[in-house]
Amino acid sequence: MDDHKDQFSIVKMSKTLGVSRSGYYRWRGRGPSKRALENKKYTRRIRRIWEDSGKTYGSPRIHAALLADGETLSRPRVARLMKKVGIASQIRPKWIATTDSGHPLPVAPNLLGRNFEAEQLAQAWVSDITYLPSSDGWLYLTTTGGLGRPADHRLVTGR
Repeated sequence: MDDHKDQFSIVKMSKTLGVSRSGYYRWRGRGPSKRALENKKYTRRIRRIWEDSGKTYGSPRIHAALLADGETLSRPRVARLMKKVGIASQIRPKWIATTDSGHPLPVAPNLLGRNFEAEQLAQAWVSDITYLPSSDGWLYLTTTGGLGRPADHRLVTGR
């Protein structure tokens, strides 16, 4: 009713909606409810925890942080408040693409064409490299092998 009071009279809206005028004016004069004030307080705290986490925390972690601070509210309430103000965890990608296929450099032709049958040993060679994080830094693992023979694996540090 409050949103449309410029378009329609309070008397007509009261009759249409089955609400007493005195009830409407009582509601208008009243301040926010205790629950609304709590929600506002929680929403500020939720936003602060979310921003401090790098915007990665979702409702379970935010709820745990609030409980650790001595608050008593449910996880669904946290989720509802987050949704209402558009707060959501931003999940980081689990891996990063390191291959750049859009370069101007020449690319070697695919001579195998997915035909992995060799008529003799070492007729075709394949290789791959990957990197692995470790407490000593990055480790690089390369594998090289000829079709029809065992692969050779080498692990080297990134120093």
